[in-house]
Amino acid sequence: MSRAKGDGEQVISNSQVYIGGKPYSIKHGEVVRLPSGKWVLPDSKEAREYLAQQEQAQQNPQPVKPKAAQPVVELLDNPPARLTLALQLIDGHGYAVTWLWVKTTITERVDPKTGYIIRCDPPIEDKKKRVFVMRDDGASFGEGGDKPIEELGMEVSLPMPPKDAKLWTTKGVKAYRAGYRPEPLDVFRRLVSLIDRFMSFDRSLAEQNTMCELLGCYILSTWFLDAFDVIGFLWPNGTHGTGKTKLGILVCEVAYLGEVLLSGSTYACLRDLADLGATLLFDDAEDLSDPRRTDPDKRSLLLAGNRRGATIAVKEQGPDKTWRTRFVNAYCPRLFTAINLPDPVLASRTIVIPLVRAADAQKANSEVLDYAQWPHDRRTLLDDLWALALANLPALPAHDDAVGGDAPLMGRNLEPWRALLAVAHWLDNLGEAGLYQRMVTLAESYQTERAELETIDLTKLVIRAMIELLAPAAPAAPTAPLILGASEIADKVNSIVKDEDLTSIIVSPQRVGNILSALRLEKVPNVGRQLKWDTCKAI
Repeated sequence: MSRAKGDGEQVISNSQVYIGGKPYSIKHGEVVRLPSGKWVLPDSKEAREYLAQQEQAQQNPQPVKPKAAQPVVELLDNPPARLTLALQLIDGHGYAVTWLWVKTTITERVDPKTGYIIRCDPPIEDKKKRVFVMRDDGASFGEGGDKPIEELGMEVSLPMPPKDAKLWTTKGVKAYRAGYRPEPLDVFRRLVSLIDRFMSFDRSLAEQNTMCELLGCYILSTWFLDAFDVIGFLWPNGTHGTGKTKLGILVCEVAYLGEVLLSGSTYACLRDLADLGATLLFDDAEDLSDPRRTDPDKRSLLLAGNRRGATIAVKEQGPDKTWRTRFVNAYCPRLFTAINLPDPVLASRTIVIPLVRAADAQKANSEVLDYAQWPHDRRTLLDDLWALALANLPALPAHDDAVGGDAPLMGRNLEPWRALLAVAHWLDNLGEAGLYQRMVTLAESYQTERAELETIDLTKLVIRAMIELLAPAAPAAPTAPLILGASEIADKVNSIVKDEDLTSIIVSPQRVGNILSALRLEKVPNVGRQLKWDTCKAI
């Protein structure tokens, strides 16, 4: 046992402790040990407080805290549904997302300190814009709706709220909840009369009424975007003063979330609008037809977005300042206005609408953005388009399938027309007699005009030149391969270009050689490319 070195120093043995230099027995309880490990005399203040706490704890034991059950973890076969578009088809139901202004009036509240109810005089008013979801059967979710938004069963995850001017209004939502459903043929005919009020289609693809019907079907197809797997683009084309921009603005005024954008718009803005599935008009899109003068990010967004599932991967900084990869939807309708024609890649996804100066002064001088000149109330028409799309969205996939099995066009030729043909098929079944056949006839006749409505595809010209060079002299069953040189083919291509006034460019033998390499034709030393007659016939 060691001894204390001073007053207050404790030296502990098996049976004694020194406090203030004096020994005290541990066995006989002459000292008290505190939770901190310190030994004190029973009559000290620290000991009395500690013993009092112990006695109180014995008299009032703490209740045992209940433990919550462990969470149940279940593996899901599919990811949970999410609303990522303002009009979306999920599990056979259509859903529409809008933002409505809500006013909350508070007349009484609970005082957080006293718990008493306090009357608010004057009442407190709070006005906020809230997300609101309508289902095709009329059920509504959100503040003031049938159920709270939490009972929707899916997350609302739109990249941003659209402009108020493009959203479904409170008046339209209330009417839909009350059972109002617009008549499809009436809405379509209002669109046709609206286009006819402002546009003249002299010497275009078809006569005036058929062209108005074409654009009416296209506008409706933008509202049914989520029912289709592919959507076509429109390219109004003509010289100055032919109404290209006017037609583009008119379509965007009544298309799904239509937005007019200049070519200087940033890639980030285009990306977010495309993520909404919005209808985008690129006005004065002259540079887009030239890959060398176009932002590659913009061009990839423009060319990749005609098919469902087209996405663009971007890096974004999160709230925690870390960079994450986000996949942005690029599938949305587009329109382009330009004096130039689209390049072959963009043209394959596009319907070019040729325009000339209008001879009708009333149409030429009318202003689309002056809504007083519209034959129908614009706001009512937009509300009816929201209601029409929501109520009929589940029905359109069947008509899209019907077009795939019935239309005379195939593959890439059908893709720009498929969505609007599906709309025409749907309206035809509802009583717009002959509409589908008129649109099919127009789509077929368009194929014969494509050579004049699109920029020249040099690969097609090279193949045509080879066939014209070989066909007259080719025997029925050649015993040796027929051979053509790149220079000979280039001369023939330039001859065709000159005779038919197709373009002002001159094709060089080197360029022809590059095209022949892409066609996987064998090179014959010192001659050019070797072409077998059977291969030529197959091409």
